[in-house]
Amino acid sequence: MHRLPRLFFPGAAVLLGLAAVAVRAQTVTDQALAAYDYYARDYNVVTFGNLTLNSTHTDAGIAVGGNLTVGGSVISMQSTASTDPALYVNGQIALTGSSQFNNGYASTPNLSNALTWTYNPGNNQFQRALTDGVNSLSYNTTDAQAYADPRTVAAPNGWSWSTTQNSLISASSTLASASATGAIGVSGQNLTFTSSASGVTVFNLDASKIVNGIYDANSDGIFDQNTERVSNLSLNLAADQYFVVNLTNATSASGSSALFSGVNVNAGTNNTQLLWNIIPDANTGTSDILTLGSNFYGSILAPLVDIQSNGYYTNGQLVANSLTQTGAEIHYASGYTAPISFSPVPEPSTYAIIASALCAVGFVWQRRRARVAALIAR
Repeated sequence: MHRLPRLFFPGAAVLLGLAAVAVRAQTVTDQALAAYDYYARDYNVVTFGNLTLNSTHTDAGIAVGGNLTVGGSVISMQSTASTDPALYVNGQIALTGSSQFNNGYASTPNLSNALTWTYNPGNNQFQRALTDGVNSLSYNTTDAQAYADPRTVAAPNGWSWSTTQNSLISASSTLASASATGAIGVSGQNLTFTSSASGVTVFNLDASKIVNGIYDANSDGIFDQNTERVSNLSLNLAADQYFVVNLTNATSASGSSALFSGVNVNAGTNNTQLLWNIIPDANTGTSDILTLGSNFYGSILAPLVDIQSNGYYTNGQLVANSLTQTGAEIHYASGYTAPISFSPVPEPSTYAIIASALCAVGFVWQRRRARVAALIAR
């Protein structure tokens, strides 16, 4: 029996390795964005810890892995096409004032009996609430599943808190490690994010380079108020563009520094394709708190960060470890749209690349076998 030349196997490994690299280069960032879109579902807010709502409202539903504290607020102002519960709380609910639940249905499978479910169809078929005897979370929704005690209503189909949390932490880490492909600068007191490419563009924004409304655009350590002053920020995306802004050095243990404080942040175009990836600092022994100092446009991915906002609107979906929102409103703003659909298995294009690599390996193998045969014939 004739043995194949030894170089065949290293050659095959190299070609397949190149194919794998090509696959990762094409899909890793897209898949991370698709994972965000998939795991956040249609929720306006997802927190793995606690959510506190004070005198605010959410446009769409909320999913709370910890406890919900709510007072003077409205949950789920608008209806969505989602079949998931618009109010999903894995822990307890504390009522600090009377609030309303306007659309969809609720699921609170672990809620204790500290709150009482009230529903008397003989008296008023529409009057329903969770109450502590003083404050109430009143139901204004007519969803068919909103007439039962939410403790008896099932959680979202297929939902796993650990899977969702781990997957979104992984997506955030993947995006954070992506190389910057777009440029950030200052033009006419506007903080600019520039890219002419279609598909995904990654920007790396270091919040420590923004001091008193001045952005050290050239990283020379000099904050030039004449050429680097920032008064306005808005991101305008073309229809075929998807922006990721990796935001570093924006958190602190105290939350004393407010992001974009003094900057007039406005809506741009196609902000449903804009994702802010909030990266915690390297010190795992302290809290990572992000304080918003302006309104925010685009969706937020911050699975390891505690966000607090006092009087500033968010516009998009928001994933965080925890959120405290006081005043202003949490707008859904059509949510987030990923460049591709999420798939846990390789796409057909991935198989095509691997198949091409295997064809190349086969071609090399045939040539080498022919050469071996010719040498033996001599």
